[in-house]
Amino acid sequence: MKEKEIIRRLIMNPRASYVELAKDLNISPETVRQKILGMLNKGILKIYCVPDTKHFGVRRLTFILSAPLVNKAEIIDKLKEMPFVLELRSGLLSNTIIMDAITNDADRDTPKILETFNEMGLEVKEVCEAEHVHFDPMKILQE
Repeated sequence: MKEKEIIRRLIMNPRASYVELAKDLNISPETVRQKILGMLNKGILKIYCVPDTKHFGVRRLTFILSAPLVNKAEIIDKLKEMPFVLELRSGLLSNTIIMDAITNDADRDTPKILETFNEMGLEVKEVCEAEHVHFDPMKILQE
């Protein structure tokens, strides 16, 4: 499957040209172009621009939270309303919530955010700058 090989190489080098990918995969640049466009059209690939938030004077933080399963959906709805929340992720049967937030003064805002979590009955497992949270996209391609 050339699509998976193209994705693997794009994960390793998102700026690789059609010619570079074609050479690595022993196929024509036009074939690479067609496969990438096809995956974009099907929603298999997405193109994102991820700015370095520090450049703009803000920090992106990731909070790993533990919520009671009984009212997790209600808690997630409350979190969605908070102005600093960028993204929330949670599994159906897990009590873990991963929340990305943005702040222009982490030293001032983080204690307030943590206090809010405490009031909501959330346990904070970890807080870190988002750039230090690693996800290995290769795992999804090993199936």
